[in-house]
Amino acid sequence: MRTARRIGLKAALLVVLTTSIATIALQAPASAAACSGASCYGRNPEGLCSSDATGLLGRDYINGSSSFRVELRYSPSCQAGWMRLIVYPGSGGSGFAMSAWNQGGPSTGFAQSNSGTSWTNMIDGSPGKSICGGTHLYFNGAYRGWYDPGCAYR
Repeated sequence: MRTARRIGLKAALLVVLTTSIATIALQAPASAAACSGASCYGRNPEGLCSSDATGLLGRDYINGSSSFRVELRYSPSCQAGWMRLIVYPGSGGSGFAMSAWNQGGPSTGFAQSNSGTSWTNMIDGSPGKSICGGTHLYFNGAYRGWYDPGCAYR
């Protein structure tokens, strides 16, 4: 009788173990994108799509005592893009109003002052879409110009 119980218990454990392994194997991978293409529009890329982001276009600028870099970023896993602004130390008095957009589509933006790194929310980066971005520079409240790296096409 004990042998039959042991065999029955081992068989039950084997079924549970096999079912658990099969369930885990069929689940979606943990690295699946939180959004894709147009569904990413207006969402913050940080933590959602920034881990595999690459720079598409970027330029450094100096205007008086303001020095900064504008970059178009792209996430292959999310098929989304955005603009990132890096304001270098010593750019006190500077203010920025940046935006990212697809040609012919709405833009998403962000305003920042002084120093550090910031970014816009995401735009669609699906194949066939353009990823564009730029920033307005203000210094001590006076408009200094528009700066952009151009557009990248997916």
